[in-house]
Amino acid sequence: GTRLVRCNLIVNRFETTKLFFKMWKLLLLCFSSAASQYISKHGTGDALTEQKMLENIRPILDKYISDSLERHKNSLLGLCAEMISDSEKQIERKLEQLLTATTTTPAPRVCDSDWFSSEEKCYYVSSRSEKTDWSTAVTRCQTKGANLVEIQTDEEAMIIMRNLPSRVSRADIIYTGRKRNDNRDWVFLTNEKLVDTSVRSWGSGEPDGGSQNCGCTRKSDDLEMLDCFCTGYNLFYICEIVR
Repeated sequence: GTRLVRCNLIVNRFETTKLFFKMWKLLLLCFSSAASQYISKHGTGDALTEQKMLENIRPILDKYISDSLERHKNSLLGLCAEMISDSEKQIERKLEQLLTATTTTPAPRVCDSDWFSSEEKCYYVSSRSEKTDWSTAVTRCQTKGANLVEIQTDEEAMIIMRNLPSRVSRADIIYTGRKRNDNRDWVFLTNEKLVDTSVRSWGSGEPDGGSQNCGCTRKSDDLEMLDCFCTGYNLFYICEIVR
């Protein structure tokens, strides 16, 4: 709509400026043509006065000028319409490109050979020689561009359980990315989001409180949630990266 208004302004400006400066030339051409038409029709009798000739020629002259202006106006409007159409097509193509780029699903990350994968994540299980305390486990995962595993649902816990290497025994405790915050609530490490116990279960008798403020789990508990001491123990840990 805005572009059409601008085109109309162009047309109006054309009529009031460019044609104005060419008006004398146009009038001469019009007069010559009109005179030719009149003479061809009525002849050049001596009795016809100059005033009478002009009075008869005037309607022909007015119509000639009007038709000429209308042709110019229609030509400009047609040009504007083409410009608008071309612009709209360009916009449509650009939008289509943006939508295609936005909706194209990137290929999932390929997990490294010493990691295992689910549909959503890659997981790294520390070696026995890498066993450490909770805060060091957090740092080591970050060094890998990962996070200490959070295991947000029991379903995810079962995926990890099935893929744990044999070096992790049923009795071995594994650090995870949970902690108790200042309000004594259990939250996930990366975003302080409260643990949803409707989809993530505590192990039997857990949490047992005290100063055990870091998250952990164990095979013998089907990787359900446990609370652990953050320091004083060197334990396995698991890192995760979203694919």
